[in-house]
Amino acid sequence: MIKHSYISAILLLFVFTISVNATSVNNDKIFNITDDLTCGDIFMDSGGAGNYPAGANETIVIYPIVANDFVTVNFTSFDVEDSWDGLLVYDGPDDTYPLIDSSSFGTHPACPSGAWTGNGPYKATTFTSTEPTTGALTFVFTSDNSGANAGWEANIVCTIPDPPANDNCIDAIPLTIGVSPSDNPIDGTVFGATSDIETATCGMDGNGVWYSVVVRSDGIVKLETAADSTGDMGFDSVIEAFSGSCGSLTSIACDDNSAGTNDFSKLELSGLTPGETIFIRVWENAGDEVEPFSIAAYNPAIASVINEDIISFEAFPNPCTSDLNIVAKESISSIKIMNILGQEMMNFSPSSLASKLDMTNLVSGTYFVKVQIGNAVSILKVLKK
Repeated sequence: MIKHSYISAILLLFVFTISVNATSVNNDKIFNITDDLTCGDIFMDSGGAGNYPAGANETIVIYPIVANDFVTVNFTSFDVEDSWDGLLVYDGPDDTYPLIDSSSFGTHPACPSGAWTGNGPYKATTFTSTEPTTGALTFVFTSDNSGANAGWEANIVCTIPDPPANDNCIDAIPLTIGVSPSDNPIDGTVFGATSDIETATCGMDGNGVWYSVVVRSDGIVKLETAADSTGDMGFDSVIEAFSGSCGSLTSIACDDNSAGTNDFSKLELSGLTPGETIFIRVWENAGDEVEPFSIAAYNPAIASVINEDIISFEAFPNPCTSDLNIVAKESISSIKIMNILGQEMMNFSPSSLASKLDMTNLVSGTYFVKVQIGNAVSILKVLKK
């Protein structure tokens, strides 16, 4: 009986518990770091002040203390055996969530590809959870059976992320209409987005971000989400278009998965009022993921009024009765309105990609619109009714 108790005591020396915000994880070897490790504390490897153990296989999940917070772990020191031992970091509460990839190429079972290793280009730095349901991070550390280094020390911070710049309708990011979706895509994210007063009319609702587009002369615009500029294809988007003004919007159309690529979305709008501003809300279906995405506005049938050798711009509606919209791909230096005698009737210096001219006080007839972009000039004939 004494021998059995002695062996049991020895075995217990190899079994420990990591407690991270009252969350413990069982694994082959779980080592005690400190009890009740919480946001604001220090996260160290299982060796503490000494070297970490050989043959380690440890999983540590760190949750925020307060709901809707997100965990950030900032490594102030990191030294594990380069290419032999490695730390995998997952953006969520377990290792089924996306890997925060170091881009390292694994050559050993204890240091798989994507692991953070050594104290050089692949050493761990700062990681922030973007997982919207839990705000957690998962760390999986493995070491081989020989040799061990100093390990790591990191600070744990839990905060509410800043919302995106276009979190609200009033801050909608303007989209420039191109001929195809690849012409003027804009990268976006819903990470940190807050709830909206608009109720989704398709898909499952989530916190969204906002874009806007000015309708061109034919009243047609297509909207499509896709992978962002890094090629990330994971976003399950929903997009909804609205007319009206922020705070008083009317839904025009909504789409979940019509883009034909992964779970991206596509709207084809027609019969819109030229010169009208359409607002677009984008969110992740059910609001439980925050992968990046891109969005583009386009119309293959647009016939921009251009002088190909000089500059490209569009003026609409033409003919017009009141407002004349001028849209260009580069910042407009000046716009002059002249009558058929060459007399200057109006003069503007918008210094922007788009300008709205009030033609109400001009008598009906033919006018010439002279647009200057940088040192280049082009002239368009416009009929005022």
